[in-house]
Amino acid sequence: MKKERAGAQEGKSGKKKETPKITGFRVLEEIAEGKIYPVYLLYGPEEYIAERIVKSLREQVFSSAADAAGAREIDYEVWEGEKCSPGEVLAAAQSPPWLGPRRMIVVREASWFKGAGEEKEAAHWEEYLRQPMPSTVLVITAGSEAERRNRLFRCVEASAHAVAVECGELGERERRAWLKQRSKELGLQLISEAAEYLLAFGGKRLQGLENELQKLASYAVLEEAAPPFSISLEIVKKVCTREVEGRIFEVIDAVAAGEKFKAVSLCRELLGAGVPAPRLFYLLVRHYRLLHRVLQGQLRGGGEAELASELKMPQWLLRKYLTQASRLPLSDVHRGLQLMLELDVEMKTGQKPLEIGLELLLTEL
Repeated sequence: MKKERAGAQEGKSGKKKETPKITGFRVLEEIAEGKIYPVYLLYGPEEYIAERIVKSLREQVFSSAADAAGAREIDYEVWEGEKCSPGEVLAAAQSPPWLGPRRMIVVREASWFKGAGEEKEAAHWEEYLRQPMPSTVLVITAGSEAERRNRLFRCVEASAHAVAVECGELGERERRAWLKQRSKELGLQLISEAAEYLLAFGGKRLQGLENELQKLASYAVLEEAAPPFSISLEIVKKVCTREVEGRIFEVIDAVAAGEKFKAVSLCRELLGAGVPAPRLFYLLVRHYRLLHRVLQGQLRGGGEAELASELKMPQWLLRKYLTQASRLPLSDVHRGLQLMLELDVEMKTGQKPLEIGLELLLTEL
């Protein structure tokens, strides 16, 4: 099929002369217009955009009446990138569909796009991309670790039959525009203060904002409100996830109660809501340091007012720390700080990803 991109021209060899970065939203527009390419490579940290592309492609690929007999399930395959090789994927891509006129293969979290890549595999991809199977739509997600210098990456970028889609984090202006549009799609009308609150809390990832909007949409349904339902700051604070610092107390409460599974689940929820792992780790360390100072102050016989003044925090907040301190002995808090120091070293030396380290940390506290 013919590409209609500015700055991307096809030569007789079927290769593009230029390879500009292409954004996820641009590709979503093309899919809605019926422009489908045989191969998609989705890379970057914004998983929400990648998932939207996969969903939109599936709707387009299996949109005809011929798919009603089960092709949507039979001719749709999802592979795990860690458990398959590029050669195996290409072999599957060259197989015809079972029931409908087209098939779709999704390879999730492919690790082949890191580093330089193998020359032999790149040659196979170049051969396939010269004349891909017309009935197959192949979609590969590579996450944040994909590198443009990788041989396979360059094969996709250079092909006239494929598109490498950057699913990058949006800037503040883009997130604000997305929030406004997505709210409208869900029948919501966010008051300015409510929108700003969501943008401040939701983090940089769209999935966190999407989760909160879905909660607000459910609330509107329960209220039996006709769209557009006006969402005030009060409603957002009532319905949506509480501030991150407040959730840290819940995590430590679970640790103090020995509910490690709950602590890990809360950690995953915060990460899923878009809270960056380094920020979450910083807040955990900060919380334990304050608990350590509270416990030491108690040992010295300091009263509540004296401790509040020393720690420069309001007494109502100090009482929350005192409650936790009554359930966590000083030795446990000291051990927790030592484990956090070890995780910090492992993270900085590349021995352990922070997201995994956080979960292991919570099981060891």
